Amino acid sequence: MGYASVPGSEAAKDGVVITFNAFGTKGNVRGDFNKGRTATHEIAHWMGLKHIWGDDYCGDDGVDDTPQQKSYNFNCPSFPRLSNCSPGSTTGDMFMNFMDLTSDACMNMFTHGQKNKMRAAFALKGLRNSFLRSYQCDASLATGGPLPEDTIPTAQALDVINVFPNPVSNVVKVQSKLAATLQGQTATILTTSGKPLMQQLLNDNNETINIGHLPAGIYMLSVGNSTRKTNFKLIKL
Repeated sequence: MGYASVPGSEAAKDGVVITFNAFGTKGNVRGDFNKGRTATHEIAHWMGLKHIWGDDYCGDDGVDDTPQQKSYNFNCPSFPRLSNCSPGSTTGDMFMNFMDLTSDACMNMFTHGQKNKMRAAFALKGLRNSFLRSYQCDASLATGGPLPEDTIPTAQALDVINVFPNPVSNVVKVQSKLAATLQGQTATILTTSGKPLMQQLLNDNNETINIGHLPAGIYMLSVGNSTRKTNFKLIKL
């Protein structure tokens, strides 16, 4: 499907290679690998990320906020996928991470630790910093760094509301943790373009929403009220 060099590789062989049929929706496209996630995966290798299982049995990918994982996953596993590598874990493998080997439709995230590791490759004295000094495209932009400030906030609300399983086949659960309450709030399923498809009033801190009638695809789940909402990306199998 593809391969990439890692930071510090021989310059003559540095780069990313992706098979032609791992993109798009027309022509001779590779079934479960037609959404460009192979490119996301390989470019992340190029920026210094390892596979999430660390390329070893119960290995370590060098990132603090990814779980220890027995090995790679294929296709689209059911959540949670537990193994003996993380005893006591209730969430198991992070098979929806771009650095696993699941189908494109199941991949949807990097962790903050992975993001920071990729950004570090371009920081001053980082192994990819030379790209910030490149004059090939526009000499006025070749500053050499430092990188612009990371303005992406950590989503604190995700520590309060838990949505699972994700990916989901039929019933998705919405739970509140800590002192939060869902009572009186509304859960809305929307298309990725923002069109509401269904809505449900929440009466408890542990609610279920049946989306079995919806076609497979990617949706948004919005939980909240008129003053505050928390949005989640939801994958329907």
